[in-house]
Amino acid sequence: MEGKPNVSEVSSFDTTKLKHVKTVEKNTLPSSETVKQELQPDEFPDRSEVKNFDPSKLKKTHTEEKNSLPSKSTIEDEQRTAPFSGVEVFNKDLLKHVETTEKKPLFQHLKPYFKA
Repeated sequence: MEGKPNVSEVSSFDTTKLKHVKTVEKNTLPSSETVKQELQPDEFPDRSEVKNFDPSKLKKTHTEEKNSLPSKSTIEDEQRTAPFSGVEVFNKDLLKHVETTEKKPLFQHLKPYFKA
């Protein structure tokens, strides 16, 4: 597709050859009454027991809140077996020197294809 499209025929087009068309807009959304009807359940549950409920028949309960903090010995045990316990005594001399090579990101390779 090189250059501009050929639009020479557009300027000489005879619009009298076109047929008249009547546009009909259709509303596909339901009316508000239809939505209300769809939201109504088919059957209502029996609520007579809820209306006649006597709260004085409930039993009193006692809630006991427990804050279970670990003991001092448990904390010391966890510190001894911690996963990073050997980090403090790590010998840096055992490491080897490594050279990092940085590669070009993908978009730099594609830069010539996208001219501004």
